Amino acid sequence: MSEIEQGSGRDEVADPRVRPDLDRNLRALTADERDELEQSILDEGCRDPIVVWQEENVILDSHNRFRVCKKHGIPFKIVRGGLPSLEAALAWQVRNQFAKRNLTPAEIAYLRGREYLSVKQEHGGDRRSGSSGQTDHLKSGEQVAARHGVGEKTVRRNAAFADAVDVMAALGDDICTQILAGDAPLSMQDVVTLARAVAEEPEIGAAAAELLLGEEAHDLSGLNPAGPHSAGVW
Repeated sequence: MSEIEQGSGRDEVADPRVRPDLDRNLRALTADERDELEQSILDEGCRDPIVVWQEENVILDSHNRFRVCKKHGIPFKIVRGGLPSLEAALAWQVRNQFAKRNLTPAEIAYLRGREYLSVKQEHGGDRRSGSSGQTDHLKSGEQVAARHGVGEKTVRRNAAFADAVDVMAALGDDICTQILAGDAPLSMQDVVTLARAVAEEPEIGAAAAELLLGEEAHDLSGLNPAGPHSAGVW
């Protein structure tokens, strides 16, 4: 990737976009962290560049800085890099996030699961329809497991957890932030079970999530009714 332009922080055609399915791969900040970041950028400017997927003009990293800069009209640098597909963009994000040292165990599991799902799709499988062959399925698991020094079963459990967290995203970003920050009183298996309940009985599942996590559920109209599709590994 190479730095090729300077953003103004104002509304421009060239400004990059935030894509939700990529945004979820990036660590959400707590309220205190958001305030600290905002104050730092106000005091010192945006020191780190915004990393953008060149072909789609979509943010791959530093989305929190981008939002602060846009809010206050603060200039920012943009680094653009070419990637051949959405799966390649997801894989780049995962590798980049793993290079950071402040990930929680839940974030590590989520990113490892997302990496497995993206690699599996690159091999021609569709995790929603289950159309991938057994060979491709095992090949994906072997690749990710070897890269992270864990077993294939761990990778598949991580994938189920990642799928479940994505389902829970329909209840609001704060709930996902709690889960990934490790602040929720739930194991990964608990999250998968709760996500299945949310998908099958949205109102009941939302009430259970609110009770467990202390958050007010958001609109559930966009919820995937099938629930987490990898949940069978537990």
